[in-house]
Amino acid sequence: MRVTFLAGCFLACIASTSILASSTGDALKQFGLEGSWSLDCSKDPSKESAERWKIDVPLLSAPMSTSTSRDQSGVVRIIKSEITEATRITEDKMRIVENPVSVSYSDNSTHTDMLPELEKVFEKMSNKLRVFRYGFANGGPQFVVNGVQQNGMPAPLIEKCLN
Repeated sequence: MRVTFLAGCFLACIASTSILASSTGDALKQFGLEGSWSLDCSKDPSKESAERWKIDVPLLSAPMSTSTSRDQSGVVRIIKSEITEATRITEDKMRIVENPVSVSYSDNSTHTDMLPELEKVFEKMSNKLRVFRYGFANGGPQFVVNGVQQNGMPAPLIEKCLN
């Protein structure tokens, strides 16, 4: 009897995690965020200065984002994050919250600081996206506000990549 109860609790926990992941994943898919995005899809961040952002929506686990960027010195940084929320704000805007789970560097350098939970709002603009808001989810610095970067320039449009 006790084993049956514990097994039931375990299955209920798995089911609720799967349902949450599914609703978040479904929201990402419906908005069209699943896949790879970049300022310039012709550039490979593992070989040249560029950045690529990829959204994966697995069947049974939480959606993940992977940001791969290469800086001017040639160091490639990969940030993997769990997407904990995806909420449609309007027909053309979606808010996501990402919780970084790992950061790695191609030069094997170690960084003890882990990124905080991040909030991003994307705005559809024809077949491209613009970052409308980007910053720390619980207050703190905001890097893009109302589609404008900290330097006063409009946030650039990103395109969906084929690979």
